[in-house]
Order: sequence, then C-alpha cells, then structure tokens
Amino acid sequence: MYNQSINNLDVLVLEINPNNDIALAGKGLILASYQNDYGQALPYLNKALEVNPNNQAALRIKAAIFQTQGNYDQALPYLDKLLDINPNDELTLFAKSVILFSLGRYDESLLLDNKILQIDPNSHAASNP
Repeated sequence: MYNQSINNLDVLVLEINPNNDIALAGKGLILASYQNDYGQALPYLNKALEVNPNNQAALRIKAAIFQTQGNYDQALPYLDKLLDINPNDELTLFAKSVILFSLGRYDESLLLDNKILQIDPNSHAASNP
C-alpha cells in the first residue's frame, strides 16, 4: 500500500514539480514512519526544507527521526525551529521536554511542562510525565 503511495507521489507530483516541499515531506513521512527507512527519508526531508525552511511537517519528521535514533542533540534544533514558528505548540513543547528530560536537563524540561500547563491546564501530557 505504501509503495503505491510513494509511486503516486513520484509520478503525480514530484515528476511534475520536483520542488514541491509538501510532496517531498510526504514522501519522507512515508519512508520514515511506515517503512522505517530513515536513510531514504532524510534526503527528501532535507530537500523539502531547502525549498521551504519553514515546512513544519519536514521539521517535525526530522526531529522524530533523530529522537527515535537517540540523537537527541540533533533533534533539538528542529524542535526549536518549530517553536520559533509557533511558540505555543503543545506537541512540540512536549517533544522537546521529553528530549531535555532524556538528556538529564530536568529543570529545562520542567519549565516546558509548566508552559504547556499554562497553555492548557488540562493537558495530560505535561501533568503525567
């Protein structure tokens, strides 16, 4: 099924417009999330960010890849860029909090959790680490 999706992206979108950052990020998502092929996904995500440095999907997927691989320091700049775009994005704040906690930066993690609770006092993510 996902192979067909990749073929459709290649034929219907990327052959017509190889600089379509949304399609490039979509292909990166399929390769990373559904085929666990991070090596194949990263060039598409890099290209998407080259075309549009604010492509939030590509930023989020790259951060997730690095987090999954345990490369927390590499994930942080992508989360920071997402927070530059939307400083109150609870999912990004939570992802960064988890990474900071994993790096032993507990005080910084707690500050982000508190920020999430300021944004949404009913947030289960920040109140249940």
